[in-house]
Amino acid sequence: MVIRSTYGQLVVRESLFWDVSKENLDPERNRQLIIERVITRGNLDEFSGLIRFYGKRKIKNTLKSIALLDKKSRNFAVIFFGLDKKELTCYQKKL
Repeated sequence: MVIRSTYGQLVVRESLFWDVSKENLDPERNRQLIIERVITRGNLDEFSGLIRFYGKRKIKNTLKSIALLDKKSRNFAVIFFGLDKKELTCYQKKL
C-alpha cells in the first residue's frame, strides 16, 4: 500500500491499516494513526520510510500527543527520538 502526499510517498503493508478505508487515509489528517501503526506494528523498512516521509521532528512532535502506545513502543520512542517519557501523553495517562 502506498500513502502519497506532496512531500513523497510511504510504502506500508495493508495489514497495518486493516480497519480503515485505504482510499480515505490522508497523510496529514491521519498522521497520528499512521505514525502509531508504523511505530507499534511496522517493520524496519516501514519505519525508515516513515522517517523519510514525515521527518524526525514531525514524528517526535506527533508522538507526544498519541494517547496509547504499548510499553515497548513507548520506550523505543523515548530512546530513538530523545524524548523524556513525561512528555508523552500515553505515559501521563498511565500515572
